[in-house]
Amino acid sequence: MGELRASRCFPKALRLRRSADFARIAQDRSGPHFSRSWIALSALARSPAAPAAASGPAVPVVALPDSQSLRVGFTASRRMAARSVERNRVKRVLREALRHSDLAARARAGSVAMPIDVVLRLRSPLPKAGVQGLAHVKRELRSQADALLRRLAAIAG
Repeated sequence: MGELRASRCFPKALRLRRSADFARIAQDRSGPHFSRSWIALSALARSPAAPAAASGPAVPVVALPDSQSLRVGFTASRRMAARSVERNRVKRVLREALRHSDLAARARAGSVAMPIDVVLRLRSPLPKAGVQGLAHVKRELRSQADALLRRLAAIAG
């Protein structure tokens, strides 16, 4: 059971965890920024000389481990989804989309040209989902996330 869970989760090395990392990616307009009706994607390539958010002097790195070639962060604000259940559902769908994306597969294989940080965020409020509408909202979120990740994979290729 532990092996199955470990294969389906994102280790800390793959996650953006500091607010400074999220702010850096959102403010730096040099990387690709795409959006759909509910989701926005921002990405920023990291220099191979600075594997993570280095606060001290940069140490040259010969080769990046696979776990540092792609780091991802997910955000869903209270303004866009008032209930924590909704915010967690959005982040769960976004994580699943990334897990199955071509970009993540290439990062696991070590074939991403440059290390990249990606932030996926909920950019507009979700519609009120009724009993039948929840599945539709999740499918639409997933399809938008898949489209954004395919677009980024084509550029990062």
